[in-house]
Amino acid sequence: MNTIFSLHTMEYCSASIITLPNEYYEGIKIYIDLNILSEKTPELLKNTGITGESILNKFCKDGNFSVFIGNEETDAIFSAFYHQPKEFQLAYWRIKVIELLLYLSKLSIDTENRLSEYQSEQVEIIRNIHKYLLDNLSQRITIDEMACKYLINPTTLKSVFKDVYGTSIASHIKEHRMKFAARLLMETPKSIKEIAKEVGYESQSKFSKVFKEYYKVLPTEYRMFHSSKLK
Repeated sequence: MNTIFSLHTMEYCSASIITLPNEYYEGIKIYIDLNILSEKTPELLKNTGITGESILNKFCKDGNFSVFIGNEETDAIFSAFYHQPKEFQLAYWRIKVIELLLYLSKLSIDTENRLSEYQSEQVEIIRNIHKYLLDNLSQRITIDEMACKYLINPTTLKSVFKDVYGTSIASHIKEHRMKFAARLLMETPKSIKEIAKEVGYESQSKFSKVFKEYYKVLPTEYRMFHSSKLK
């Protein structure tokens, strides 16, 4: 799933309640004093035009906030905040915050990576659809069926789902099917045919093909490998 990062003022943060679609998050919070950024601009940022005011006006004007889907560049920035030797942590953090500010300064707020602000009702509908799909992995449920059941436009359903969960409905559900199948292979004596049906595949050969595409091994090989590890 894609990483997501948001920018908002402390006033917005203290007055808001954040609902996470997956009901948890793993990440970091970075606090930047915009006044200090303007008054004591780091040497590396001088002559770049980056100030506290420019960041505020670009991303949080009039008390608003901005949320973006991450990419390889932001993943590289944020991942470096973790697992650094203690004696190097502060130096790494300072460098990465400067790198983050440089990235934000060149980022267009009209980028396709920016998430739209959806009404809470829409997000709640998508969460309910997500739960229903995961509770019924053995069934092949179409987007039109979901749209009809939850009274939401099919195009809106696909668009909001991708923005909330970072991937298409088909890819997201396939991932859950494969992970559930892998767990069944390791933890139960069920046949490959039974497991295939339990995760929505009437054809055992089709299931095996998709499983191999995902895990790079056939279901039988996956079971044998993990069975030998448990012995």
